[in-house]
Amino acid sequence: MGEGKYYLTAVAVAAINTHEQHHTDTSWAIYATSIGLAENEVTNYRKGSPFVFGATKEECINELAKRIDWNKRIAEFQQRDSDANKPGGTIDIADSGKWVNYGTKNWQSGNINYRATNCYGVPGASCP
Repeated sequence: MGEGKYYLTAVAVAAINTHEQHHTDTSWAIYATSIGLAENEVTNYRKGSPFVFGATKEECINELAKRIDWNKRIAEFQQRDSDANKPGGTIDIADSGKWVNYGTKNWQSGNINYRATNCYGVPGASCP
């Protein structure tokens, strides 16, 4: 007998893959609006005069450090990314119900009997 803990139907695989991509896309969007803004400040500084933020090197460094606000941006990214991507976070809530655990399933294909203790499919469909 072929036995395993999980069986995923092809449509469940596609739904789960889309869900995982949702996690990745969300992380990139959060990055762009937190850490990416700090990177943009540095890029803009490099395009300007070396003294675009002050009359001395020290004034420029202090102003750029204030604009970047690295610790705040890192903390913001970490918090928002965690809220979205942790188990039960906003992504999991948004995508809930897109696949279903039908429980233990037994089936036969050819001369082989199969058993999976967690058979995942999509709502309205069944496992083999």
